[in-house]
Amino acid sequence: MRTMKANKICALLTAAALAFLLPARAFAGSVIITKTAVTDTSGASRSFFSSSERINLRIESYCSSAYDSRIFYKFYIFNPSGARVFLHDSNSTEANVGSGASSLRNIPMNFYSGPGMYRFRAELVVDGADQASDESKSFNIYSPIITLTYPYDGVIDLMDKPVTFRWVASGAPKYRVRVAEERSFYNPLWTLETPASYAQYPLNPPEDRQKLSGGTQYYWKVEGISSDGSRVASSDIYAFTLKKEVVSVSYRNLAVTGLEYDPMSAPPDKVILKAEISNMGNQSEAAVKVNLFVGGVLSGFAQLNSLMPSGKTEALFEIGPIRQENIIVTAMLEVADENAKDNVLTKSFSVPLPEEWRNVPKILGRVVERGTENGIPGIKLTLEGPVKRDALSGAGGQYKFEKLVKGQYKISVAGGGIEGEAVNVNVAEDRAYTGNNISVSAASIIAESEEESGSAVVKGQVFSGEQKNPLDKALVKLMKKSPGGEYRSAGETRTDAKGFYKLMGVKSGAYNLIFEKDGYDSDIREIELKKSAVVIIDCDLKEKSLAKTEESADYSLDEAWKIIRSKIKDKGVLSALEGYGPSDITIGGGSLKEALDAINAGKLKIKNAEVEIIK
Repeated sequence: MRTMKANKICALLTAAALAFLLPARAFAGSVIITKTAVTDTSGASRSFFSSSERINLRIESYCSSAYDSRIFYKFYIFNPSGARVFLHDSNSTEANVGSGASSLRNIPMNFYSGPGMYRFRAELVVDGADQASDESKSFNIYSPIITLTYPYDGVIDLMDKPVTFRWVASGAPKYRVRVAEERSFYNPLWTLETPASYAQYPLNPPEDRQKLSGGTQYYWKVEGISSDGSRVASSDIYAFTLKKEVVSVSYRNLAVTGLEYDPMSAPPDKVILKAEISNMGNQSEAAVKVNLFVGGVLSGFAQLNSLMPSGKTEALFEIGPIRQENIIVTAMLEVADENAKDNVLTKSFSVPLPEEWRNVPKILGRVVERGTENGIPGIKLTLEGPVKRDALSGAGGQYKFEKLVKGQYKISVAGGGIEGEAVNVNVAEDRAYTGNNISVSAASIIAESEEESGSAVVKGQVFSGEQKNPLDKALVKLMKKSPGGEYRSAGETRTDAKGFYKLMGVKSGAYNLIFEKDGYDSDIREIELKKSAVVIIDCDLKEKSLAKTEESADYSLDEAWKIIRSKIKDKGVLSALEGYGPSDITIGGGSLKEALDAINAGKLKIKNAEVEIIK
């Protein structure tokens, strides 16, 4: 943080008692997370995994200030319900300046509790205190599913040339297709591994035994293969028989050329998807079935009555309810034509679920001061029930517990000594349970950690006029007085929509409490805070008169900044001003016009300039 002492840099203005104060800059944490990753055992980043695979987790960090300690890396995984299912916190590195990293490799999916999106949370801890966290990485885990779709089981007189095998699957990065003369698949005729969901039997296989004969029954199946080569899933076994003579009298080629989410959808109960089907062959088609799979599971089908060559049509699917915010959809034609690759199209979609249906079931509410609707931030809450979790109330007292499971829950204040009423909620449906407010006694609203440290709380309301109209986004600054008589920033905040503010974790001592808002005169209060005190200070800001507002109209802040810099000759002071700009100018009294007129008249003096760098 950089700050300039008021007694070191002083502008002496005869026209007005005016001071330009350059505010201190916030100092970012010295330990940060620069990157997190979820990869398979080969090191490839993926967002979908099978429950039988293994994964790698990695956290990269940067330390800008050395510690006489170590940086501990905490690896968390939360399941789709939000419950923590994995924790590893023993990895650490020395807290030297520079980059660092820690990884966990070949983690089995023992934590798998059901299909859906899992969340990776990374944390850095130094001396027992959390320094940084990151939850930007999520990944989906599915139980491997493979559904064979073509050729159908037991089909005879199949005329495909070449024979194309198609399936719908999830939960595996690649698949192994096998064709054999025997159901046991001992010494199969042909094997192929592919990441796709189809495979074509070779027209001219290298061995005579691999050539398929008409009238002979063959068997085929598909296995899901993990990135390390192990089998994670297996399909049923289907049989097919080729026609003895294949004569091609026309060219058939139907294709799925589009797959879209219809904006007329009303999730979660109604999701509309449209598949575009094109006839790219030279013959008319009729009675063609289109299947729709969501997450590898058949969710609907449509029948195309007729489609002329070069024609296009749409198949409309209405499905629901859909509770997932991200879905993988596959449209597949049940047809045997000359180009099997374009009979299938897969896309992923984000479903714009209403807020009350996102991450459901969930419980929402506010922590409020008893007898009022004033929200209280920073209060630790505990959720007890089928899922156990903690949360902190937000800026307006809001809290929420998401991705729960059904059951009876109790929400209570976790801090000892805080008087708060517990709330009981019966979660019986996949929806949002709102309005669960927790009332807290005004005499005990200091968070437990602050009580232990003996810190004080300053709060109140900022308003204006006889009607006490609340002022939102007013700036409230706390300046601490040092033994030398200087004032340094000890924190700041802005008022909420109802004009309320709160400064917590304040040490005892003498302070100036400053209230500011554009269009209003500033107000400064001298206060003395004692250990563990709760001080309520309201402020009635007065609107600036039109005359005062117009006094500064001759100068903009940009012009003021240029004038100030041009009049300062001391290179040390100019160097200290680097990084500051017009927006950093604040006025302690008088008007901007009066100050700049005095500066232009040569009445600016700077004595004993000195700059301190404070961290």
